[in-house]
Amino acid sequence: MNYKQLIYFFFQLNLFAFYAQDFDHPISQNHIIADGENFEYISNSHLYKLNIKNKSLDSTLIKINHDVRTFKLVKNSEYFLVNSLGGEVLHLNENKIERIDHSFSHKNQLKSSLFSFDNTIYRFGGYGFFDSRNFFTYFSNKTNEWEALETKSKVFPPGLFDNKFFIHNNDFYVFGGYSIDNNNRSKRNSNNELWKFNFENKQWTLITKNSIFNDLTFSKFDYLHNENFYFLKNGELFSLDINKLNLKHYGKLNYLDKGNIIFPTIVSNNTLYTIGNSPNSELSKHNVFELNLADINPISTTKLDSYNLGSIEYIGFTIIFISLLYFLNRKVLSKPKKIRIFRNKMIYGLKRIKLSELEQNFMNLFLNNNELDNAELVSLIGSNVDGSQKSRIKNSTIDSLNLKISFITNSKFQIKKNSSSNDRRYYSYKLLENF
Repeated sequence: MNYKQLIYFFFQLNLFAFYAQDFDHPISQNHIIADGENFEYISNSHLYKLNIKNKSLDSTLIKINHDVRTFKLVKNSEYFLVNSLGGEVLHLNENKIERIDHSFSHKNQLKSSLFSFDNTIYRFGGYGFFDSRNFFTYFSNKTNEWEALETKSKVFPPGLFDNKFFIHNNDFYVFGGYSIDNNNRSKRNSNNELWKFNFENKQWTLITKNSIFNDLTFSKFDYLHNENFYFLKNGELFSLDINKLNLKHYGKLNYLDKGNIIFPTIVSNNTLYTIGNSPNSELSKHNVFELNLADINPISTTKLDSYNLGSIEYIGFTIIFISLLYFLNRKVLSKPKKIRIFRNKMIYGLKRIKLSELEQNFMNLFLNNNELDNAELVSLIGSNVDGSQKSRIKNSTIDSLNLKISFITNSKFQIKKNSSSNDRRYYSYKLLENF
């Protein structure tokens, strides 16, 4: 028996299903979360709670009147389902699913990072309409609307989607994923940067860059344990020490052949719990497997370089920054702030945000006209698109612009729609200042 066979045999001895009987429920990766010592999921009009300590599976009957296939389960103090295609939010209240938002499926934050922090639901990044986002939105518990999170940062990560992320204390970490190429909007670029956002000072920090982060995508299997974030790449296990910036490589572990990596994990008392397909059973049957983390050891450890400006770069940056502040103080800050377009960016004071080509065309019209009717906006959309699709593209573009305008102006301006006094089927649009 060679060493690889010996290692495999060792894991077979140490890996076992702790349930004597399979639990047979179809489980969607969208509808399952790990919370403390419980796997919780929605299946067959039931909310299930699977406890890893007392080995119990409890269920509660719930009434679902919505198609929730594209919704993801999120929990803070209560249960919510958030549409991955847009802003729709459902709330589980007294065993019944109810819609509570005032939004719609705008499809502008696909594959965004969806999470709950401090009893609030957040989304970071996401893809939609030929662009990727680099800012947070949050679901307001007061207005039941999605709002853009105001920050105080001087630097920002690229717009990202399908990236890995985790939260430790008051920090949000993000790495991997993809951004959209500025020159070719149908091309995506891999992200090799690790960024941190602090929810207290509202600032971003670039921590490091490394090729190991290329082509890493979101996985529910990833988990945080003892200051280390564990993740998979090409079927092999890695961990990142977020304090020491040590990257450990564990290789391919055979226990992952049984655990289903599309589901979340739980770590308790140095034991890893995963949900996987039961041996010699149908794919719909599942079981819980466990592994002692003390039994896995790294093959290698790599020290990652922290991202710091060199002394010459720092001096040059400081000189440029002071000069820029002096210029802005005289030329910009002394004048009333106005929205303007420069190349592919919308600018307001010191803030700027990227626009798609159609968003640029719309904004140029709004900035140069007092009021626009529906036909003027629709005329900017390609002639090879039918009328109903043009209307959807127009509405999606205006919604995306309002999100960006709200972000850079702190909700001071908004594109508003007004119906005609003569015929309420016809609408006009204005860029207005909110007093």
